[in-house]
Amino acid sequence: GNTAQFLINKVAGTITTPPAAVAYLGYTGDDQELVTAGESDDGTFQYALGEGEFGADIPKARDVGTYTVKWKFKGDANHLDNAAGASIHVVIQEGNITINKAPSAVVPLFYTGEEQTLVNDGDVVKGTVYYYLGNEYPPIGSSEWTTEKPKAKNVDLYKVWWYVKGDELYKNCEVYREICTS
Repeated sequence: GNTAQFLINKVAGTITTPPAAVAYLGYTGDDQELVTAGESDDGTFQYALGEGEFGADIPKARDVGTYTVKWKFKGDANHLDNAAGASIHVVIQEGNITINKAPSAVVPLFYTGEEQTLVNDGDVVKGTVYYYLGNEYPPIGSSEWTTEKPKAKNVDLYKVWWYVKGDELYKNCEVYREICTS
């Protein structure tokens, strides 16, 4: 008898959604996934961090920096692999501070003949409050700013400015605040 052989070839798989960088990553102190998972009904995705080994787990990182995540598509029994894949650059930026409660003016203040603190404490996470007493604030980071809450003795109108310097790996609060007290 005569027999014939037929070969059904694999075809390219369809990638429904390719892996993508997670946007707006900021330092949190915890490991964070760097990319979103790719999606396909025709196979699976493999990922590698930098020059690391490929695997099914999405790469994670903790520290501020730029990372390269490589991915490739592994087709199922009926679909071809995409060995070339792609590289994605992902950035973890400095984290954000949290201001739960802003420093505020001590009110009312009455003349006592003694120096009095002009502001109440604020509640800040991942940073330190710096103050300046004066009409115009100096540049951020200059030695004129202090962590000591300003005090005054005489009857007058005082302007207290403040900002939050972020702890290591956290951004400074870029908004200057003004507290007026008399």
